Amino acid sequence: MKDLNKTIDRILKVDPTLEEKLIPIKNKLKKFPGRSMNYWKELLDFLNTDPSLVNHPKRTEISKIFTKRKARQQLNSFEMITPNDHVIGVLPENLADEIKRHDREYIAISKMNVEAVLTKSSELRAQVLRRGNLLEIHNKKIWFKLRDHFQLWDRSHYCTIKKLESGLLAMAEPVQPPNVGMPGRPQQLPNGPSFRIDPNIFKQFLQFLGLEPPPEE
Repeated sequence: MKDLNKTIDRILKVDPTLEEKLIPIKNKLKKFPGRSMNYWKELLDFLNTDPSLVNHPKRTEISKIFTKRKARQQLNSFEMITPNDHVIGVLPENLADEIKRHDREYIAISKMNVEAVLTKSSELRAQVLRRGNLLEIHNKKIWFKLRDHFQLWDRSHYCTIKKLESGLLAMAEPVQPPNVGMPGRPQQLPNGPSFRIDPNIFKQFLQFLGLEPPPEE
């Protein structure tokens, strides 16, 4: 259910002249919060029956305040767990939230790079490069936390973050792990390039973004 106080505040933002009628409802709610349903009814009765609101110029705008807004689904790049994956463990909420933010930033940078390539904007490319470098640093920090949490420092094969049917994120590895990676070197997160800090990977990252690698020095 919507918050009555916030709903009234939104209505007053549309039309402050309704203060005289609506503020008393807020005051009564403050004194008797247990009677909120009564005050909801009072508010709706006023909005539906008061003569001054029948032809109110902002009636449509006020009505939209009561319309339930559909939550915008956030895009992500996490693949689903498959039978070929072994689930090491489900991510705790704090790490999952951090990785989701990391993933959204990765998607944002990818979108920005497409725009930079299409517009040939050197300024936009510079932003992509800067944000990509920050993402690279953040990636390494996240993998440090993940390796500590799941005790993965003795593993040398490929691990990644995938999504369970429930929507939770989990650390997974192939049932038959390929012979890739080196001990202590972070692997893929989430489903983009692995932002490891070494010259070759940095060049690959720039090429992935459609940018020219810097000179060897």
